[in-house]
Amino acid sequence: MKRKIVLPIAYYVSYLILFVGVALFAFGSVVLGKGIYNKNNTSPVEAKVMTVIENDDERYILITYTVEGKQYNAELPYFDGTLDIGDKVTVYYYNDNPQEINGSDKYLLQSIILILCGLCIIIYKGLFLIKYFKEKKRIELLKKRNRCELLEIICVEEIEKEICYGVVPKVIICVLGDKEIKSSFIWESYKLDALVGHKVKVYYEDSSYKNYYVDYTEVE
Repeated sequence: MKRKIVLPIAYYVSYLILFVGVALFAFGSVVLGKGIYNKNNTSPVEAKVMTVIENDDERYILITYTVEGKQYNAELPYFDGTLDIGDKVTVYYYNDNPQEINGSDKYLLQSIILILCGLCIIIYKGLFLIKYFKEKKRIELLKKRNRCELLEIICVEEIEKEICYGVVPKVIICVLGDKEIKSSFIWESYKLDALVGHKVKVYYEDSSYKNYYVDYTEVE
């Protein structure tokens, strides 16, 4: 009886979360790079709010500011509903083109937060996937040794404390002499109790059976 290995939902979710982590890191890095450029190429100036437009069709704020004795008018790069005509606000003008402004330098802190969040996700979920691939490699090596025993399945046990996204993993239990042999977690919903009494191959490294793998993909 040939069976297919069903991977846990957490495996697929980990890829999705890892992608989010990479996206956060990449976006944060781009924003940080732009932020550093702006910080090195802009100067702060106090501007005065001249016009506030807020209706169903449009929302914008017009400001005026002075650089080296010359007055400039511009649109505030962001909309702040708390501002009113006559209020003062700090903006950052580009040194090589004072007519162009940047609204805030807070993006530096925000970008660093994004980068750190992305790194934490990448490390955490990356370790999960590394662990999975190391286990896969371990199984491949055991199978190459071709040392195996055909053991009878005596029971199937649910491991409720390891429940993941509503799925309770199961383990197949066999006995070799006085030693209990357990499979790795099985995540499929199929009723494995029906396999009790059938036999599975157990691959092992040596006679101590400390390193083994229960191959539940083939049941006899």
